[in-house]
Amino acid sequence: MNDSGLPKQPLNLKNISKPRQKRIWEAMELWDSGMTQEEIAERLGVSVRQIRYDLKDGMELLGILSQVNQEQFINWAIRFLQREIRQANRSAQLFKQENSKLGAKRLAGDFLSKLISFMQDTGLLVKVPQRISLEDFNPFEDPEFYQEYMDLMKRAREKGICKERT
Repeated sequence: MNDSGLPKQPLNLKNISKPRQKRIWEAMELWDSGMTQEEIAERLGVSVRQIRYDLKDGMELLGILSQVNQEQFINWAIRFLQREIRQANRSAQLFKQENSKLGAKRLAGDFLSKLISFMQDTGLLVKVPQRISLEDFNPFEDPEFYQEYMDLMKRAREKGICKERT
């Protein structure tokens, strides 16, 4: 119920005029930056009472906007980070100067690190392996492939990327 005794209408962004929407977001930003309601009212040229309404409605709108579909958001975030990784790698290929190439590769690595952290935080990735552990079994019956596989295992152990079987 509102002040007039009528049931309160649910807040909907479509029911708020564009100028008021802009003022609500500005008021929210100013409030977050530490300004008082009086200072915000003076800066935006409206009454303190209106700022109180704007801040209350802004909080309600934030609550509505925060009710996003988590699965859709996670998918969007992963696609975004993957796109940024591809773009950074592409830029590294196109750059002529070595410093620019290195910077783009570093940026791709940073995005990859963010992607891994995001996936770990959301539970999509439990653990990122620090080392690759290969078994000593050899799936190849062909003698040539068998020997190549064994040589690869030996080189991996020498580099320290494959654990010795105990």
